[in-house]
Amino acid sequence: MNIRKATLKDCPALEQINVLAQKETGWWIPQNAQFYKKFLKKNNNDLLVAYKANNLIGFLSLEYNKEQKSTWINDVFVIPSSRKKGIAKQLVKMAINRWKNKSSSIVLLTSDNNMPVFERMGFKKKLNFMRLSRSED
Repeated sequence: MNIRKATLKDCPALEQINVLAQKETGWWIPQNAQFYKKFLKKNNNDLLVAYKANNLIGFLSLEYNKEQKSTWINDVFVIPSSRKKGIAKQLVKMAINRWKNKSSSIVLLTSDNNMPVFERMGFKKKLNFMRLSRSED
């Protein structure tokens, strides 16, 4: 397995994995390749990818807020067949290592299901997140 910073060549695979994430979760807002091309060009964003062979099996995206000196990990997703192997944990560790010197805090947005994994890494639950949508979830 190889975890690294994403490049423009990864954008089509990122679009495909987003479709899978949306189908699986029902709440994921899928992004397309163009979105990721723009995302990669911003200095305060970071996008990490995990590959096994030549297949994208997971990714992490984050945004750094300069004014607050805080890093927000917005998305962490690993395909179902590659879960329970520490890939999400490795992606988060790499993100922390890349941004800890700039950030006064690192915030991770995650579902309740994944909280135990990230709590073992030192994250603590601070807020509840709620959403109002037009259709039933």
